Amino acid sequence: MLPQAYQQLSEVEDTHWWHQSRLMLVERHLERLNLPKTANILDVGCGTGGTTQFLAKYGRVTGIDFSKDALEFANRKKMDGVAFIEADANKIASQFEPESFDLITFFNVLYHKWIVDDVEVLKQVRTLLRPGGYVLLTEPAFKVLFRNHDIIDSAKTRYQLSDFKTFFKKADLNYKTGHYFGTIAFPIALIMAIRDKFGTKEFENENIAEMNLPSPAINDSLKNIFYLESRFNMFLPIPFGLTLLAIGQRKPK
Repeated sequence: MLPQAYQQLSEVEDTHWWHQSRLMLVERHLERLNLPKTANILDVGCGTGGTTQFLAKYGRVTGIDFSKDALEFANRKKMDGVAFIEADANKIASQFEPESFDLITFFNVLYHKWIVDDVEVLKQVRTLLRPGGYVLLTEPAFKVLFRNHDIIDSAKTRYQLSDFKTFFKKADLNYKTGHYFGTIAFPIALIMAIRDKFGTKEFENENIAEMNLPSPAINDSLKNIFYLESRFNMFLPIPFGLTLLAIGQRKPK
């Protein structure tokens, strides 16, 4: 991400409908995982710290990111039970002791260009998870939706759930569950992707328009819509959306 994008993210992630809706969905899944009361959690690619702050209610959390700009914003949050470390997600197994974590999370991280090999990263995740531990991730979905937002985010691709079923298998992780979300906005994102395909790709001095905070009324309405979608998705997953959520597990002993 560009430096100004980290500042923008830091300013909006605690209130923006998209970030808060995603965390509401993640919360529903975490409540079903039966984590230890004081779980040891690793938040990979923690960015400006919003996801790490959210995870702190489930245990001790270490957030890692290779961006000094992102960590500067994250450290301003001064959260209890949270540590931030500068580290490369491509080499996480060398940063921590094996079998150190009950839960490892990736919130829109693997799709970045600096992630060299998705499967290799997940193999390292398996090494760091305790037996029975979980990896939970969200990633942008469907290559047809690749647009300017992704370019600003330094993205290399978007995924489908079938990709992670394959990735988890190769990494010797059990695929537990997964689904898409952000379904209501899918047609709008598709139109934007088609528009962006034929537009300019010079972004050095601009914010990400999609990350701008809308008016309180619109922001609350969108959160409510996605809240209802998340409840529906838990019982009858919808086969498409802007983003996917997938959960894998290291085999218990």
